[in-house]
Amino acid sequence: MRQIHCKYCGKLFEKTHNRQIYCSEECFINARRERNSKCQAKRRLMAKNGDLVLPEQKKYGLGSYGTSHRHHPLEDPEREYESIQREMRWLKLKDKRKEHANL
Repeated sequence: MRQIHCKYCGKLFEKTHNRQIYCSEECFINARRERNSKCQAKRRLMAKNGDLVLPEQKKYGLGSYGTSHRHHPLEDPEREYESIQREMRWLKLKDKRKEHANL
């Protein structure tokens, strides 16, 4: 085959198959860990800013995730948020974003 540079460490290596981009299993695992770490950091930031749907909302079908009669989110984000808060109170769930804001 042909020689290319490893996408993770930059070492020159010979490809054993067409789609190979890492020189070793170790580089593949380290690159995956790095990708997952970046993704988790982005997810934490979105959750902190309130842009991320919390797992409780999906688990209990809150808001546009659907225990109510609506299958689509409300057009007005404020009304959608109020709907989610109302359903969370009804299910006796706490809003983790408010808990973190008070710390």
